[in-house]
Amino acid sequence: MRKKPWAPKKLDSSKSSKSDKAYNSLVRMLYRRDHSVLELKNKLTQWYTDEAVRDAIQRAQDREYIKEPEFLSKQFGEALHRKEKGIYYINNALKKKGLPPLPTDPDRELSKCRELLQKKYGDQENLTTPLRVKAFRYLTSRGFDSETINKAIHNKF
Repeated sequence: MRKKPWAPKKLDSSKSSKSDKAYNSLVRMLYRRDHSVLELKNKLTQWYTDEAVRDAIQRAQDREYIKEPEFLSKQFGEALHRKEKGIYYINNALKKKGLPPLPTDPDRELSKCRELLQKKYGDQENLTTPLRVKAFRYLTSRGFDSETINKAIHNKF
């Protein structure tokens, strides 16, 4: 099994060195990509005590290494929008990371639905009912709401 790049080499018994090592691991994680506080806590508690993790996170927040949750939410949400995920999928992923949800933009959601239908079914004008049901399930699994899906399907076919 491959060792995590931010994982500690050895655990030390002294409190200050544990906190320092937790902080160094935290900085290495933040160097690779931005993380939410919840993600950092979950990853660091695998290797360090709760007190060392709290101290490391507080130190990083004092030095402003950890970005604001609203900024991280927008950044991560935009990445998922580019992957053509629906707002339900995006907000669920943000919730798992401990970030605030994004507001819904119905026009953007509808255009993403239409693009996905165009990619999947091309220029077919008349689809049978089973294929429409299949398209509905496909878009639902991508995290779109039923109202937007119905609009996109009825406009397409």
